[in-house]
Amino acid sequence: MYFGGNKLLYLADNIADINIEKLFMNMTKYLKEKHGLNHYKDKIAKIAKETGIALNNRKLLDIYVTDKIAEDENGKNLPRTIYIYNNTNGEFLPSLYYAINFEDNNIQKQADNAQISRKIRNDFRSDDIKLIRNRCKLFKEFEDGTYWLNHQELRGIALNFIRIETGSKVFLEILKNNDHYKSYEEKYDLWNYYTEYFIQCDYKPAVCNNFCPYKDKCRHGTNILSTVKPRPGTIERLTSSIKFHSIKDVEEDVRHKIKLAVNACDDKIYVINAQTSIGKTQIYLKLMKASDKRFLIAVPTNILKHDVYRRAKAMGIKKIMVTPSLLEILKENESEVPEDICENINSLYSSGNHRAVIPYIRKSLKEQNIRCLQDYLDELDKLRKFDGHIITTHKKFSTMKREDLSEYEIIIDEDIIHAVGLYSRT
Repeated sequence: MYFGGNKLLYLADNIADINIEKLFMNMTKYLKEKHGLNHYKDKIAKIAKETGIALNNRKLLDIYVTDKIAEDENGKNLPRTIYIYNNTNGEFLPSLYYAINFEDNNIQKQADNAQISRKIRNDFRSDDIKLIRNRCKLFKEFEDGTYWLNHQELRGIALNFIRIETGSKVFLEILKNNDHYKSYEEKYDLWNYYTEYFIQCDYKPAVCNNFCPYKDKCRHGTNILSTVKPRPGTIERLTSSIKFHSIKDVEEDVRHKIKLAVNACDDKIYVINAQTSIGKTQIYLKLMKASDKRFLIAVPTNILKHDVYRRAKAMGIKKIMVTPSLLEILKENESEVPEDICENINSLYSSGNHRAVIPYIRKSLKEQNIRCLQDYLDELDKLRKFDGHIITTHKKFSTMKREDLSEYEIIIDEDIIHAVGLYSRT
């Protein structure tokens, strides 16, 4: 506020809005132009010392825009950060805050001595701009000159493009050649400085929901970059209207889908996408109990195999059996099985030569009596003659012969392709 004298000349009806980030960026630009590249940061350090505002690792004032208020491990606001509500983001966009970090003298000294971070790494290549052109309506209209972008919209695109190889150059060229901005060249000069400032301060890509007028009309990810090119090994949720349902309704829907798949009069594979702990196991066990069909259940691990078996027995399902696990038997009878036989069996499994395991065991039993291995073969023989339900593991299921599976209604619990890599087998 400016108190210029002892007489009130004018009282504004509204309190003026100040873009704090823009204010300090422009102040930094002014100091840079006045004192030169070698001395302007000394002036910034003086301001930091006088005001208590922290310096970032580029020795610039630690002031930025954020959509989240940072908290400590106890859920309390960080004591040396001031958040100021930014109501210039528009009526239809989420709230943003100006964050101003303050530090005490000891921490300030550490900040002053901090090493300059390496130049921002470009994770995206120039060719990725073609993908953005085809997917991002706001950028397309910015490039075509059919839409006049305000400061927040230009900032949002710039923060994404500084992460692209030649992205800053493309952004500035569009700005310079755009008829909307040709009337005042200082617009280009300012954004030339802003992009450099964003890079120096290692700004993150702006979130689409925080600046884009098309955020509710476009199927987008977190930001422009993750929308067009998600990182390998990640899943990017696209924005859409997410509808929530009660647990009771979801349970009933899963029950209906499983029942529909079990009773289908065809040989198709049905994939049911259901969230964890919604009661899938209980549902298919109840169907198993009420049906006159023979079921084969395949679960990811031996632990789950035994757990499902116990639950089935507790529900009164009598004709049910688990497939024996040779690796479990070897572990439980480690002292009984000679070391060389254990090593050979493990070698056959690790090399993927599963079908050679049983012939090797039969050959070994002819040479020496190993009770637990004979019990294992007896269990397999009993399994072949068994006419009830079977519970097995994904890996065991993958080695079963197709003709042996034709007599069962097969339910595979969880993703078997991810577990054992059955890319071509049905």
